[in-house]
Amino acid sequence: VVARGTAVSLRCTVQKRNYLQLPGIVSLAVSLGVKQLSFLAVDAHTNDAFGRGSGFDRNLGLQPEDLPAFSAILDTLERDFAPQFQTRFIAETPQKLRRLVQYFAAMDGAGTYPAVKCNAPEFSAVVEANGNIRPCYFIPGPPGANAKNGLAETLNAPDFVALRRDIRERKRPECEKCVCSKWWGESDPALPSGIGAGAQSDSAVGVNKADRLRK
Repeated sequence: VVARGTAVSLRCTVQKRNYLQLPGIVSLAVSLGVKQLSFLAVDAHTNDAFGRGSGFDRNLGLQPEDLPAFSAILDTLERDFAPQFQTRFIAETPQKLRRLVQYFAAMDGAGTYPAVKCNAPEFSAVVEANGNIRPCYFIPGPPGANAKNGLAETLNAPDFVALRRDIRERKRPECEKCVCSKWWGESDPALPSGIGAGAQSDSAVGVNKADRLRK
C-alpha cells in the first residue's frame, strides 16, 4: 500500500505484552515508510468500545513493577528518535508519552489519571454497523439514537444535545479514564478556517465531521 503512494498512519496500543518493544516498533514503522506512528494506552476498563466481548483480558495494563522499565524505554525513545519526534513522525511529544506512565500508575491505584481535554463529540460522532450513533467510542448514545432516523436529526435531538453537554461539563465518568481523547484546537489543520475549539455556536450539525454540533 505504501509503495503505491498511499499515506498510511499506524497506531500502537501500549500494553504489558509489548511496552518493551516500543523502540523496535518505531524502527519498523520507519522502515515501512509510513506517514506517522502514534501510541495510546490499552483501555482495560470497559468492554463497551472496540467491539469487545465481556471476557476481554483486564490484565493488559502495566503493573507497578513494569513502570520503571517503561520510563526507561521512553527515555530511549526520546534519545534515539529525536528526529522522528521533531518531524511529528511520532505523533505524540515525549512529554505526552510520559503521561502514559501516569495513566498506568493510576490504573494500579497510585495517583490520579492524567487530565483529559477533549471536545471530539462537538465535531464528530460514531456510527456503528447497526446504525446506532454514539458521541464517541466509549460512551453509548441515548436510547433509539440510530442513523435510520436521520443523522442530523438524531445528533441534534434534545437527549443527544444533553448528552454532549454532560460530556462537555465532565459529568461522564468514562471521560476520566479515556485513552484517546481528542482536542480540535484553533490551529488544528483538520478544521476549516473559522471552526475551532473556542467557538460557541448553536448551529445545527451537517454531515461534515468538522461542523460543530448543536450545544
